[in-house]
Amino acid sequence: MPPAITITAVTTPRGSDHEHPVSVEARTPDGRLVGSALARRAPMAIAYFEALEQGMPPVDYADELDGVAFLDHVEVAEAERGRGVATALLAELESALVARGVRVLFGGIGRGDDSVGTAAFFEKRGFQVLQTGQRLPGFFGRRWTLPHTAEPHNWVFARLPRK
Repeated sequence: MPPAITITAVTTPRGSDHEHPVSVEARTPDGRLVGSALARRAPMAIAYFEALEQGMPPVDYADELDGVAFLDHVEVAEAERGRGVATALLAELESALVARGVRVLFGGIGRGDDSVGTAAFFEKRGFQVLQTGQRLPGFFGRRWTLPHTAEPHNWVFARLPRK
């Protein structure tokens, strides 16, 4: 990664109270944003906490709901790609998630032209890349996406170390 770029956690990114987002940014010394990464609670966990607020009785596995996070995005400006910025963003994001007690991070790869390169990026960083059409495993014996969630080209996931 270019030495002039710094990676910092953003303490309060936008999002609902139920999303518990974690965001990191890559900036040049003059403050120009060149990359970002964002993770949040898994969709099923968000739906649970919203339903709980509406009067649904609590479940006995509520403490597991913050053990899985959804990787919303890792994006780097085109001019900075291939220089380690995305790797540094993902490492900082994972560190922040582990500090929160997250044990699994998952996300999806879209169907764009760069999906093969994106899959290779995640594989090099210890993520398992599932085949097209293959469903996510049931982390902790539960499903973490909602039934109406659009399926990506490929799901990716990594088990994170415990803090």
